[in-house]
Amino acid sequence: MDEMDYTPNEVRKLSASEFDALMENAAPDFPWALGVSGGSDSMALMALSADWAKRYGKPLPFVLTVEHGLRDGSVNEARQVGRWAASYGLSHDVLPWRGPKPTASVQAAARQARYLLMARWCAAHNVRTLLTAHTQDDQAETLLLRLGRGSGVDGLSAMALRGRVPLSDPQFKNIALLRPLLGVRRERLRAALRDIDQPWVDDPSNDDDRYARVRIRKAMTLLTAEGVETGRLAETARRMARARRALESAADTLRAEVAAFSNAGFVRLDGHGLAAAPEELGLRVLAHVLKAVSGSDYPPRLTALERLYEGLIQNLQGGAQLGRGRTLAGCRIVPDVGVKRQKGAFLIVREMRALSARMRSDLQNRGKGRNLQDMGWGTPLLWDNRFALEITPAANLLPEHVKMEILPLGQEGWRQVRRDLEAQQLGFGPGEGVPALVLPTLPALWMEDQVAAAPHFNHIRRDLFPPRAAPISVEAVFIRG
Repeated sequence: MDEMDYTPNEVRKLSASEFDALMENAAPDFPWALGVSGGSDSMALMALSADWAKRYGKPLPFVLTVEHGLRDGSVNEARQVGRWAASYGLSHDVLPWRGPKPTASVQAAARQARYLLMARWCAAHNVRTLLTAHTQDDQAETLLLRLGRGSGVDGLSAMALRGRVPLSDPQFKNIALLRPLLGVRRERLRAALRDIDQPWVDDPSNDDDRYARVRIRKAMTLLTAEGVETGRLAETARRMARARRALESAADTLRAEVAAFSNAGFVRLDGHGLAAAPEELGLRVLAHVLKAVSGSDYPPRLTALERLYEGLIQNLQGGAQLGRGRTLAGCRIVPDVGVKRQKGAFLIVREMRALSARMRSDLQNRGKGRNLQDMGWGTPLLWDNRFALEITPAANLLPEHVKMEILPLGQEGWRQVRRDLEAQQLGFGPGEGVPALVLPTLPALWMEDQVAAAPHFNHIRRDLFPPRAAPISVEAVFIRG
């Protein structure tokens, strides 16, 4: 949408017909939900969406407000959004963000919490599409922030009209994320709200200079005077997104050729094939592999990724020696020296220290811990953001006092598995091409201090389960990203 035909003193409201065109382009599936904080952008999205649905006979959207608890008044603001939603005939749910709050990177943590809470609600209510109210102003600010951090093509492509919620959990993979207002200036949305006498909430954090986005927003006045306009920045992001799609397609082809994924959660990487490809494609393949093996929601920083890539190439050329390997983004990268080693290959494996840190963090966030006895059996669960596990289902017949958890196999667990199984029963191990570094990082079902099941070895200690709890099966599938 061209925004160059008006000045700040002649702001045109976003009209219903323009919004109709935006929604036709966005093409949401139903049921659908809106993320509404109460700010002007999301209130405009709610008012326009309700009107659009009624005029075209579409299902009315659900309205979701995340109550973050980061400042006084957030509860009352969430309730006010509920009253406004009711005035449009819309159903409204408040999603509280509970637990300890971060003291650093607050906005990033809040963003992640919002997506997680809204995605959980959507999954629980079979909602297929989530709409957010990101605007052209947000797009321009995001591009400038990432430019300042030295981002490459991916970072500078900023936000997309269509995508998936930015969460790695497979239960959310079918929830579409749409940003229909991405080409619209914020002032046009506020003009539309003033036209219908619809108030909104002003978040004081939007004027807090402690946040980089606020400082960028205030600097836009000076940048605009120099011709660096919001519309042009957003157009740059769109062009970067076009380039990104082409690069991703080529990187997908390269990844299929040089990266061998194992269901044990590691990757063998053909270093010579990686080095022979254009550097940009090699970096993308390396980033994808690290993200999958670490279970991270985001790839590593580009500067750190470039250093690792250069080190791998130098190693192939007989230069830099990796020694015991490098670590990045929760992964360990080592030369392949195993039984099934491939000349010039590298292993990307989960770093045990990073895995242990994530387990400790999960335990703290859960408070008393997570006894699987408290869960619904037969429901897939995500472990370490990498493995989809399913335990079927008769383990729920165990006595309530029996504590069961999914924890890393570790050295002690591997010792127990080797003790319990004959060599030919192990399924795989160091002699079968799975590196010794990988074994402690595999998931296991622990019953107190005993390994009750090790899914990667098809091993179950049936003597730990009463007869009425048999049969039980435990499956683990590595999510490759």
